[in-house]
Amino acid sequence: MYCAIRIRGRAGVRYEVSYTLELLRLNKPNHCIIVPENEYFLGMLKKAKDYITYGTIDEKLAKEIDKKRKCETSNNTIKLYRLNPPKSGFERKGIRMGYNQKGALGDRGENIKELLEKMI
Repeated sequence: MYCAIRIRGRAGVRYEVSYTLELLRLNKPNHCIIVPENEYFLGMLKKAKDYITYGTIDEKLAKEIDKKRKCETSNNTIKLYRLNPPKSGFERKGIRMGYNQKGALGDRGENIKELLEKMI
């Protein structure tokens, strides 16, 4: 499963990206979704990579998030959770740089678990 967290706010978002974030139900910062792994959701996540961070999680972590945080909206594919801001903040370069440049945005792979633990 993919887990995606919105990092940046609404200001200056292009229409295509804004529409994609709306479809993913990531309307505010620190909102988190869990979606199944398929090519459609991966394409949407890649399109919005400048405003979100995402990675893959396992069933165990998904159940832990579900237990600690109440699910706001749930349908067959998307579950939305509201999270706290991360304890001790985001990475060193902040919310404007990619994860591979020591920032907070983009694909984290398995390292999304560390961020989730700071936000739960």
